[in-house]
Amino acid sequence: MKKKLVIGLIAATLFSSTPINVYAVGSASVNFNSNNTVDVGENIKVYMSIENIEDADKGIIGVGGKLIFDNNKLEFIEAKTVNTPYDFWFNPKSNKLAGLDFTFENAINKNTTIYEFTFKALEEGNTTITLDEAELSDTLTKVLNTNVYGKEITITKKAIIEQEEVKPIEEKVNKTEDKKIEKEVKKETTTKKEITNKEKLEKVNNVVHNLLKKLTDLF
Repeated sequence: MKKKLVIGLIAATLFSSTPINVYAVGSASVNFNSNNTVDVGENIKVYMSIENIEDADKGIIGVGGKLIFDNNKLEFIEAKTVNTPYDFWFNPKSNKLAGLDFTFENAINKNTTIYEFTFKALEEGNTTITLDEAELSDTLTKVLNTNVYGKEITITKKAIIEQEEVKPIEEKVNKTEDKKIEKEVKKETTTKKEITNKEKLEKVNNVVHNLLKKLTDLF
């Protein structure tokens, strides 16, 4: 009985004298940035970055998540890594991405843009791109508290109605001007003809008048 008590006291002493390190869970955010608007049929580039890293042991060495977007409004074109300090992968079939620093030496410890996604706008309206199931882990393999800020994009229809209407209006104006000019030309031509005929008639009258005068003088 005494032997068990002694062993228990020794164990209690050892544990009480051994410091226990408690690491606070860090935090970071995943941000999406792009233009606010895009026309139907055009491409738009969206950038994903890791920012606001706090209390992460030596930085972030693991990234994971699933890209979320409305495929009725956006068509995925491609994904490119930007400033990734270690290997990243993206699966377009599942829209899942992952990054891992196997060396534990190239951790992300400052604001870093890691992906450039290209989409084609398909349908007019508002849509949002974000990351689901986001996981960021530090060199202690602790998962950080992660805030995700998606990007809302407004898809607009091209203003082609005005361009289509301008042409017929221009054609109508041109046709009207052409008819007006043609009418004025005809009027001018008619006037000239009338003047010419009048001159001829006056000449004939003068000839007849002179002839009559001569005849009168004879008798």
